[in-house]
Amino acid sequence: MIHTHAMTAQRLEYASANLTRKPWGPIFVKPSHRSLLFILLTLATAAWLTARHQAWTLTAHVQSLGQPNRLTHFEFTPANRLLACGHLTYVWDADTGRVIHEIPKSEDSQSYGPLTFNHATELLFLQRGFFTASALLYDIESGTLLKEIPLVGEGLNSQLIAAAPTGHRLMVRRTTTSPAIATVTLWDLDATVSLSRPLEPIGTLPLDGPARFSPDGRRIAVLAPPGKRGENMQFGVFDVATLVPLFISNQPFNPSLGAFTSDGSRITLSTNYYMNTVTQPFSATTAEPLRAFTSAGRVVDAQTSPDGERVAMVEVTSAGRLELSILDLKTGPSAVHHLFNFTHDAPLAFFPDGRQLLTSGPEYDCLGIYDTSSLQPRAILRGENHHFTHLAISPDATHLAAYAGDDTIYFYRKTGPDCPESPWGALAFPHLWLLISLATAAAFSLRRDADHASSDLTLPVARFALALFLITLPRTLHVLVATCIGERFLTPAPLILLASIGLATGARFWRLLTLTALAAALPLDLYCLYVLKHAGLAVRTDTRLFDRTYAVPHLAVFMTLALFTALIPVGIYILSRRPK
Repeated sequence: MIHTHAMTAQRLEYASANLTRKPWGPIFVKPSHRSLLFILLTLATAAWLTARHQAWTLTAHVQSLGQPNRLTHFEFTPANRLLACGHLTYVWDADTGRVIHEIPKSEDSQSYGPLTFNHATELLFLQRGFFTASALLYDIESGTLLKEIPLVGEGLNSQLIAAAPTGHRLMVRRTTTSPAIATVTLWDLDATVSLSRPLEPIGTLPLDGPARFSPDGRRIAVLAPPGKRGENMQFGVFDVATLVPLFISNQPFNPSLGAFTSDGSRITLSTNYYMNTVTQPFSATTAEPLRAFTSAGRVVDAQTSPDGERVAMVEVTSAGRLELSILDLKTGPSAVHHLFNFTHDAPLAFFPDGRQLLTSGPEYDCLGIYDTSSLQPRAILRGENHHFTHLAISPDATHLAAYAGDDTIYFYRKTGPDCPESPWGALAFPHLWLLISLATAAAFSLRRDADHASSDLTLPVARFALALFLITLPRTLHVLVATCIGERFLTPAPLILLASIGLATGARFWRLLTLTALAAALPLDLYCLYVLKHAGLAVRTDTRLFDRTYAVPHLAVFMTLALFTALIPVGIYILSRRPK
């Protein structure tokens, strides 16, 4: 007999999302090993960029130990030692800003006169004060006096006016008081002398004004002061070996002596007529004027390139602003100009190759290195002073020095190949783009980790989270890079980017945080839009971006900000809806 038992119906329990989902979680996203690796690489690259984000590094700024008289020379030796020459002469280490040694002061406490270097032995030629009876030869590395050469007939009212760049030859100007006669004599320091037999001049020049040796040391250009030989100045070029004049010509007004070209074939004279300046290159053998260039306005500063082919000039425009331009002595004025935003307080200094120029920077308290062909800033050297009186560039162009009006010397060193000079500033640095790539990869990796942790994410919220992520990521990358290179500004973009990554989890915590961030950003953006509109959409404002200053139009900023502001109410509506 078969017995059957009645089966009682049992109610089945099915798992539902409402029962298994944590209403406020997941709050924290567990990063994957891939994300952790990207984060670590991003932090390391950010530290790299923070440490090296300038093409030139300020290595030291020190007090120059007091120079009551003006500096007569401020230049680098061939061994990259800096010489600051006044009534005291100090030799500085350009890498550390440390004084290596001091060359004794002059006997009469006056500033040392002109000096030059023997590039083979690095000897320093200078005189003792303005009144000298001897030439002194010092060793730059040790600061010791190598020898003192007595000069016959030279004493009271004698001045060293020039020294040959490639040898031991000096020109000394001596003035007698009764009668008032000036003579310029040439001396060869390689001649054999003794205390009983002082050095005698090898010749006397018929002109007695400012003088200059050619770069090869074979020619001398001399001007005769006006009023001594008629109404015009006399200008002559002499052969050093024979002291025979190649020519002596009359020049109207009062020109200043320019530079020889590197081969000594041409020399430049400049005549200042107050409202403008006339620059004329001459043949150094025939005195034939090759060209004549007249400035557009009054020239307040000018500097000739080492090869004598270019002249950098700072002129006063018709609007009263200071403008930098380059004059090519072969082809004429260039078509590019650079207006200074601030008062021009730094002199002009060409680099040894003549392709770059050091002078006042485009911003306050800085110097700028400009390309001579475009006058675009290739590097900005930031300091703590805006008034510089002397600039020096090392022969190998790896070190710079600037003497400020508060008796401070700033030392700069070229950073390295990872920080190249460029008109684009920090955008030319490879580690900047490496940082952007790694930070972008880390952000996408974290968002993917958030997607994997998603518990209940509706399609509208998912799409909005992705749109918010893509919109705020570029601005966050900008903030990251700007922070590393020392630029500061406030923006909610990093916080909103973080919220968009957390929003991908579907957690209520991140929905609430995103809503709060968007609600706070809305009035701030509306206020910024009002300020831009009130300032004028057609106006451009100078803005510092990646270590360069650009004139950013208000209209472009207004349109970008308006687009993001319009998306905020849409996002608030999507996030405030109750999920079904």
